[in-house]
Amino acid sequence: MTVGEPIIKSSVEHGRKGLAVMYASHVWMDYAWLTFLAVIGTGAVLSMTVYRVVMIGVGIILAYYGIKYVAHSLNITLRGKDRT
Repeated sequence: MTVGEPIIKSSVEHGRKGLAVMYASHVWMDYAWLTFLAVIGTGAVLSMTVYRVVMIGVGIILAYYGIKYVAHSLNITLRGKDRT
């Protein structure tokens, strides 16, 4: 149902330990990413112009992967098979 589905399936194959490691890694990455954004957003590291450029770049990358995921999902749905 989501982009994370293959990661969850893979971690479940390793039992509860795999799921626990995946969950801990995911939560840690959330904190690391949000801390990174908070630090560069304060202006202490980057100017606001550079910050905006970084956010636009990250937004473009996110949009690319979102569109790629939707296109891949539609391809599977319309053709009834996985064409990776």
